[in-house]
Amino acid sequence: MSLAEIARKLRRPARHTWLAAAGLSWLLALIGLVGRTVPYAEIAVQVAAQICWTGALLAAAALLLRRWRHTVIAGALALWQLWVIWPTGTTPVIAADAPGHRLHVVELNAWIHDTRIDDIVGYLRNSNADVIGLVEVSPQLKAALAQLFDRYPYHLDCVGDDHHCKEMLLSRLPFTPISAGRVDGKLPVVVGARLQLATGITLDVAVSHIIRPLTFLQPEPTARFLPGTAATVQSEQAARLADYLARLGPDAVFLGDLNAAPWTPMLKALRAAGSWHPESEISPTWPSWASAPLRLPIDHVLTRGKVVLTSLSAGPALSSDHLPLQAELFIPGKSPE
Repeated sequence: MSLAEIARKLRRPARHTWLAAAGLSWLLALIGLVGRTVPYAEIAVQVAAQICWTGALLAAAALLLRRWRHTVIAGALALWQLWVIWPTGTTPVIAADAPGHRLHVVELNAWIHDTRIDDIVGYLRNSNADVIGLVEVSPQLKAALAQLFDRYPYHLDCVGDDHHCKEMLLSRLPFTPISAGRVDGKLPVVVGARLQLATGITLDVAVSHIIRPLTFLQPEPTARFLPGTAATVQSEQAARLADYLARLGPDAVFLGDLNAAPWTPMLKALRAAGSWHPESEISPTWPSWASAPLRLPIDHVLTRGKVVLTSLSAGPALSSDHLPLQAELFIPGKSPE
């Protein structure tokens, strides 16, 4: 059988595969449009980046085959989703001699089911981070992290006090605890502290973890939700988290797994509620075993006030199902001596 005959036989199944992939991608994108009002439809918005890559590949394939109508259909999808995911902020360039405080922070979902914790402890030991925010910390991991207390003499958590509490904060800098528990007796759990950077200069840091968007749990009858979001347990917890974060000082940092991408209605509403700076960089972290185009950026480092995010990147693969999130922060003011 010649190559021409093989090509003719494959033409129809290839066309059907292209149409199925394009149809499914457009369907997911359209479902995402109603994510603000229909519970669980926001899940389709989470994969906007993957829809964008798919549309671009389909457009390239159609262009090679000179299928102009198909190229327009797929290209329009890719451009639409690119507009959805494009960061709304910009990363500032800070001069090396600019007076102020520079902090290296790490956020990591350690995966509560992970029993291979040595690599996590080793990574954190060598991370050279000033502040570390951890979620899904098991009692076993908490015990192992005691090895780091010589480097991080300031630490706060409620692991073991509440079976829902799996958050932990480690710091080289001295801090005053703000809280370590549920928000007004309800989920989510937040661990918060006020760091002392220098005389008269403080920075509030909070660590938390929001429930995933797809769950069988239902919101409470009296639940409040973030504006512009569907009535889900995730939005209910996000609204409580927003209330807590509003009580922090004007200069603050949030570290945690929010189970939502930066471009989702829930994340946008949370940022707006707390006057957090718009996202300027996106680093996919979950699942750790997938390639970068297939991962979702559901771990976050949020800043507000004078705190500036100057760099954001995903760390190395560990035994967790999340990659660590590494960030560089700058707080203007008198440089530490």
